[in-house]
Amino acid sequence: VLGRGPVGVTDNFFALGGDSIKATRVLAELCSEFQVQLPAVALFRNPTVEELCQEMTHQLAEDAGQFEDLLAEIEGMTDEEIRRQTH
Repeated sequence: VLGRGPVGVTDNFFALGGDSIKATRVLAELCSEFQVQLPAVALFRNPTVEELCQEMTHQLAEDAGQFEDLLAEIEGMTDEEIRRQTH
């Protein structure tokens, strides 16, 4: 996205020439590659690879927790109750 050589984990995206358009592309690629939905401001708040990875890890853990909560909720439900909930 930046059109340059290797980027270190502590290099600042914006100091290396990143801008809002490139930030949008990075977030879209992360979403596609890792199936994680980060808010548009994620790269502005976390401009290094290291910080962005921490944000992604936090988001993935949060998503997993929500999934576990959902699984726990439906475990005690009958098939009919599950069908009603999903329609």
